[in-house]
Amino acid sequence: MHKVKCPKFGEAVTEKNLKVLVKSIKKSSKALTANITKIYVAKAWELKGFTSFKQFAAEFFPEHNYDGLLNRARCGKVMLTIGGPSMVGYYSLNSMSPLLKLTKEEQRKVFDSLCHDGQKPAPWLTKEMVMEKLQSVFPEDSEATKASEDSELRKEFTKLIKNVPEGVHFKQHLVEVLADFLPEESLKGACKVIARKAGLTITFIKVGSDSHKTKRKG
Repeated sequence: MHKVKCPKFGEAVTEKNLKVLVKSIKKSSKALTANITKIYVAKAWELKGFTSFKQFAAEFFPEHNYDGLLNRARCGKVMLTIGGPSMVGYYSLNSMSPLLKLTKEEQRKVFDSLCHDGQKPAPWLTKEMVMEKLQSVFPEDSEATKASEDSELRKEFTKLIKNVPEGVHFKQHLVEVLADFLPEESLKGACKVIARKAGLTITFIKVGSDSHKTKRKG
């Protein structure tokens, strides 16, 4: 009987080899990034009748944090874009995070600028090194830089709110206070994301041309 093998990048993901992928992910974390990226890139969840990666992950990987899996898959996709299959899992997820909101062309441009004499950066490439290169390749007011900074701000705000030890009502108040002092729309958007993840709801009320207030719904 022919043994079904784990598909390689570029090979079709079928219902049979998808089972092998899932088993491999559950069995070993070594190839986790590569295998979860294969599922994500191929939209293999559709083979099982799911409409999203989130539904698929909840069904087959309940032991894994969804946000962590999604981040791993998205960063794996970035590595696939900039260096091909052999690059997936080569760098840390953290180092790839600044490139997540860039276009494929922008991702390649930043990575190419990190290479020297045709040699790719060492595997200990850091997030700070990538951010520094991104800002040198693109002007500060470029869409690429804004997208990357917005992504970083969202992460920092989320981390801040999650680390507050008090209960939901205090977090609600903190998000609202922060939002009132944020001049940029991207930061207000970050607050909305944080609020949603924390199970909170905030609404911005336009007071003047440059300021907003917030209130609770309900």
